[in-house]
Amino acid sequence: MSKQDGELELANYWQKKLGIWNGTGFAPLTGKDCRQIKSLLQHTAGISRRIIDFAFQHWSLFTEETMSITDIATCPSFPHAGYLLKHRMIAISLMVDLNLLSMEEVESELEVAPHIDLAAI
Repeated sequence: MSKQDGELELANYWQKKLGIWNGTGFAPLTGKDCRQIKSLLQHTAGISRRIIDFAFQHWSLFTEETMSITDIATCPSFPHAGYLLKHRMIAISLMVDLNLLSMEEVESELEVAPHIDLAAI
C-alpha cells in the first residue's frame, strides 16, 4: 500500500463516518478536508482512526471540553476534520480520561508519528 493509499483510506473512513452522522450515507470531502485528515494521520499515527471514532461518538463532550479549555465560544455542530486536527490533544486527553486509550499508547504513537512510514500503513 502506498503512502497515498493510507491517507486515502483514512479520508474514506472519515467520509463514511460523516455520511452516517449526516444520515446521507455519503459526504463529499474537499481537498482541504483530505489534507486535514492526512495531517491528523501524520500527527497521531496508529491512533488516528480511534480518534476519529471518538470524535463522532462524543462530539458534544469533545467540543464542550475544547470550548472550556480554549475559551472559544463556538464550535462546529458536526464533526469537522480541521477542528479535530487543531484540538486533537484535547480529544486524546479525554480518551485517556475515559480509559479509551492508555498514556503508554499515546506516548508511543506520538513519539513515532513523525518518523512513521505512511507507505507501510
